[in-house]
Amino acid sequence: MRLIEKLNESKLSIYKLSIISNIPQSTLNDIFIGKSNLYDCNGKTLLSIAKSLNISIEELLSLKQEEYKPEYEKNLPDFLQEGINNLKKAKRHKGSYYDCYLMEVNSSINVCEVEHIITSEHAAYLRNKFLRSW
Repeated sequence: MRLIEKLNESKLSIYKLSIISNIPQSTLNDIFIGKSNLYDCNGKTLLSIAKSLNISIEELLSLKQEEYKPEYEKNLPDFLQEGINNLKKAKRHKGSYYDCYLMEVNSSINVCEVEHIITSEHAAYLRNKFLRSW
């Protein structure tokens, strides 16, 4: 099972997990997108995440992390990049249009995938990074 699937199974978002575990949201984002490896985390962080997900540290470490692919975040079509930028800005400023931008990015990723502008793997990476982890 993948780490993000365990989070979804627990009906938590990265934001909620951050509050419950008392771990900064940026740290959790890095872990869930694979930018930071669970094996590099300290024991306190692992214990907090495991407790919040109601699993053991051993089970947590057995979960598959996403592979971090920064190249998937570059050279995106303008409309998709603009949507992602708007989503980030709305999140930072707690904007009232956050949900609209979330749907816009989801639709833009779908269009790019259907039109073969990006691969299905690329689309899944973008969804995990920008839609599921927020």
